[in-house]
Amino acid sequence: MAINAHITLRMVMLVIVPLALTQGQETSTSRTVVYKDFVDSLPPDIRKARSSLYEITAGRLDILKKDSNVAKMASSVSLLPREELPSGMSDTIAVGTVEQVRPFLTYSRGGIYRDCTIAVDEVISEKVPSELTRLSAEGRLKPRISVLLPGGTITLSDGQEFTHEVTGYGRDLEVGKRYVFFLWTRNRARSSFLIKSWELSNGGVLAMAPDDLAAEARGVSSYARMDVTRFLERVRQERAQTEPVQ
Repeated sequence: MAINAHITLRMVMLVIVPLALTQGQETSTSRTVVYKDFVDSLPPDIRKARSSLYEITAGRLDILKKDSNVAKMASSVSLLPREELPSGMSDTIAVGTVEQVRPFLTYSRGGIYRDCTIAVDEVISEKVPSELTRLSAEGRLKPRISVLLPGGTITLSDGQEFTHEVTGYGRDLEVGKRYVFFLWTRNRARSSFLIKSWELSNGGVLAMAPDDLAAEARGVSSYARMDVTRFLERVRQERAQTEPVQ
């Protein structure tokens, strides 16, 4: 049985579309989340800050107190239109590969979010140059950044898996694949929101966001299937012509 989250919220970046709420019977047996083979090295306040960014997609029900037959919750997101290369909205533009994706339960226990570790190959732009820019420029090591995404699947102590499905974001980031990331950094959480990404695959560029996928389907995309080298040149040119985010 699935729980549909009933949430309505308007932001600059997204709108949560309300769905019908299906109430399951609560159980007296408390469950916990099992993070297999993983010890979180983040300070608790940083993990809590990351969690708080995704309370907006969480439901009002406690996942760990739901009936054991409940295995899924769904939220629907409708993103506001954005430019194909949203340089003006981004404070960081980087090229990198997804190394790992780890799901976490929000502190309210009403939703799930994913913490993606990105190994950065190149920093195309940062609003305020940081250690990330310096390490990338020196090429001595690949800096890692955290990019947060809503939804995911966690394993519970009773052996059941619970999935929070958030639709409307387009194609998901995948481990081992390389992307150009347009990001909005949240310093308190030491992580970033993903504004938009483009996959770099086999010498070509693939759309990821819903609006870019739709433009590609209509044959009006400016960048889908473009050569990677040419695409990265366009991204650099676009950023150079765009005033930094204030």
